[in-house]
Amino acid sequence: MKPAMDGGPRRVLDDQIAGAVNFRDIGGYPAMGGRVRWGQVYRAGFIHVITPAGLEQFVRSLRIRTVIDLRTPAERQLGQLPLRGHGIRYHAASLLETDNAPPHVQFAQVLAMLRGSFDWAASYLALVRRSPEVLCQVFTLLAEPGALPALVHCSAGRDRTGIVIALLLAVLGVPAEQIAQDYALSGELLLPHLHHFAGMAADLGLSTRELARLVETTPATMRAFLEGVVTTAGSAEGLLLASGVAPATLQTLRQRLIEPAA
Repeated sequence: MKPAMDGGPRRVLDDQIAGAVNFRDIGGYPAMGGRVRWGQVYRAGFIHVITPAGLEQFVRSLRIRTVIDLRTPAERQLGQLPLRGHGIRYHAASLLETDNAPPHVQFAQVLAMLRGSFDWAASYLALVRRSPEVLCQVFTLLAEPGALPALVHCSAGRDRTGIVIALLLAVLGVPAEQIAQDYALSGELLLPHLHHFAGMAADLGLSTRELARLVETTPATMRAFLEGVVTTAGSAEGLLLASGVAPATLQTLRQRLIEPAA
């Protein structure tokens, strides 16, 4: 892994993995008296635009062993990174029950987003309520022997990936404010990649400026989501247990992903 300015690991890896979108390491955050291990779990937007040189880094530098793709079947048809032959296990785990909503519903949602009235946190809570079996699948996969290092990704790497990573960090004991700040990184990191979403913007009649507004990402959204999780399930752990995740799975993840603080 390319070192940061201070010689330590890097969180954002877009400039290390050629073609990567919102690709970053979740390590280094304080967790239950220790910290989250670097180089074990990564998060990203879609990965099919990673170049051959980027794939080489993906395989040799990061040594990814598991890829969990949260996109819908329709989104997966847009492209796949050629992982075959690299010893990487690929799992499709769509975190949406159905593919895209009807156009009139999408349009109403986009208008609300542009006006700042769309309740992202409520949409995230609704999503986890609808998809307990997918949450169970994802967390079980991450805890399997030999699964790490692993990458979790969707299309932008913000919403569905943001939910999964937030719940993972929460069960590792990362403070809510740190989780909210990690989530908020996506907005800035997506701006250089807006051209990848030009087709979607055209379908919705959006300008580049409006598309940039849609990817704005605030810590307040994640704070509200985490508060909602506590209100409805008592904790992130409670939500995952209610979704069918085994207690032993969460214990395994803590053992593998938390290391003593330096």
